[in-house]
Amino acid sequence: MKLGSTVNIHSIERAELSDISADSFVQAQVNEYKFRLDRLLDEQIGYWDGDYSTVRNDVRKGQNAFGNYIVDTMRRVTDSDIALINGGSIRGNRTYQDHSLITRRTIASELPFRTNLNVISIKGVHLLEAIEIGLSGLDELEGTFPHISGMKIVFDSNNDAGKRIVSAKIKGKKVNLNKEYTLATTDYLYNGGDGYKMLSLARQIEGSIFLDSILISDLVQRSIR
Repeated sequence: MKLGSTVNIHSIERAELSDISADSFVQAQVNEYKFRLDRLLDEQIGYWDGDYSTVRNDVRKGQNAFGNYIVDTMRRVTDSDIALINGGSIRGNRTYQDHSLITRRTIASELPFRTNLNVISIKGVHLLEAIEIGLSGLDELEGTFPHISGMKIVFDSNNDAGKRIVSAKIKGKKVNLNKEYTLATTDYLYNGGDGYKMLSLARQIEGSIFLDSILISDLVQRSIR
């Protein structure tokens, strides 16, 4: 058939994919890949030290132990002033009992997006604006809720969106609007994802070994090990 030539369709028959027999050669390859992937993902890397919840309502409306663990790990590894992720990054929607096992599949399910770790320098004024955006999604339980390490936030959910921060402190001191702080976050948020457009006003720290090189899910797995 020549490129651009006309093809005449004489008849169309509807068929359910479930009724079509799998090609034996292709199916064998699929089975082999699935076996290898399952063996990799089911590797045990740790256990839950306490009862944890990643239920949607819990990670999108307030402080959460698993969310804290993620951002604490990000801040510790990068030696940043603060760390930030959005609640919508956590997708397991499960509860875990004390001492239940953690596998690589567990973390892959909880953090399914291939987001990288980024380290940026941001002014206090833009940081607070970004957090206000995160708190604005509380009413509809959107994925914007900010999980933060290295910073103490007091907010009032009864206030209008954009005016919910009551106080914000870093290392016990009120956030300085003109000071630049180092922030460990995801490339998704740095690029303005989930409405965090203010983060794109920050300066990406040049020469950081973390830029575009470490997935958040891999970082958490390493920390658990």
